[in-house]
Amino acid sequence: MRVGVGVVVWRGDRVLLVRRGRPPRLGEWGLPGGGQEVGETLFEAAVREVREETGVTIEPLQILTAVDGITRDEEGRVRFHYTLIEVAAEWRAGEPRPSDDVTDVRWAGLEEVEELVAWDETRRIIELAARSRLSAAPRLKSRPSIGRLMRSPLGSLIARPWFDDVTLRLLRDWVFPMWRSWAAAQEAGGDVERFCRSLGIDPAELGRANRLAGTLAEVERAKARAVAADREWERLLFGAPLADARDAIAAEEERLDAAHALTVTALRFAVFARARRIPACRWAIPSPAEVEARHGARLTDPGRAYLLPESLPAVEESRRLASDSGQEYWLRFPSPYPDIGSPCWARVFEPAGVADPPTVIYLHGICIEADHIRSPLREVETLLREGVRVVAPEAPWHGRRRM
Repeated sequence: MRVGVGVVVWRGDRVLLVRRGRPPRLGEWGLPGGGQEVGETLFEAAVREVREETGVTIEPLQILTAVDGITRDEEGRVRFHYTLIEVAAEWRAGEPRPSDDVTDVRWAGLEEVEELVAWDETRRIIELAARSRLSAAPRLKSRPSIGRLMRSPLGSLIARPWFDDVTLRLLRDWVFPMWRSWAAAQEAGGDVERFCRSLGIDPAELGRANRLAGTLAEVERAKARAVAADREWERLLFGAPLADARDAIAAEEERLDAAHALTVTALRFAVFARARRIPACRWAIPSPAEVEARHGARLTDPGRAYLLPESLPAVEESRRLASDSGQEYWLRFPSPYPDIGSPCWARVFEPAGVADPPTVIYLHGICIEADHIRSPLREVETLLREGVRVVAPEAPWHGRRRM
């Protein structure tokens, strides 16, 4: 009997598998590992065995469990007996390549593990490592809780019809003009005259003491930061699935921080837009002929107006990030309306510990930027606690889908 080490090596959401080139379990997919040498610590053995078998450098993190690997011949006599100490580790460097002891090596997702690994005990160990890793994984920051507010006396006060009347007046007189000015600021690129032309303002009326140039420069800096953060976020969550989870978490936090910082610059235009009576909307009403050209086909056969297309677009799924409620990830696919000029986006919230949960499609309202401002998640939190998956699409003219 020998004491050995088996190593569950993670790189992103995938685990390192090797196909054994020697007995025991010749030809089967399993975990890298081998015998511990005299004078060698368990973690030292783990680092050495993985490097020898795959060429990969790892960082051992914790001991998971111990198992007995016993192989018998046809007459029931013991041929091999290893007591294996299973260790969890993270990839640090190197691309995997097979050595003399293994014939193949690969990174595999948990779904692939079920198909490739024959030994039940190895599958159990990987599942144990995945659960342990999820509980210790870096997590997204918690959102502000709206539940505490709504349970307070203030919550019972605002949950009344008068609040809707006040909100509608605020939208018309303050919020819409503010957002319209903010959109013009982002298009202006710091140019005061271009900003004024977009809103129908005479620059001469602003006077020498106006601070508009500084405000536009602030918006431009915030916009540049948000664009850079979003690109890095897309790279790590969609283009680099084997990136370290900490890097992906950091990219999401920076994306949300940068988007939040850009979004709140809209507040700089609240008084400006109200004082100059910026119209809430810039009307561009299409002619009857334009409406007929775009929508006439629907009217001729209303029953088929909103059927799904014959071929649906491919939906990309980002890597999954751990959160207090479970995990979050994003979906994207090409928009069927090229006028929008952006993919369709949806954020998915999945509850922890629920297999194949029921799903609710959660649509947001006007002036809501749930994926671009650190606002409470409202009903999403309640649904997750009840074991429901929430898919939150991002509507056109919001967030990444602003034209």
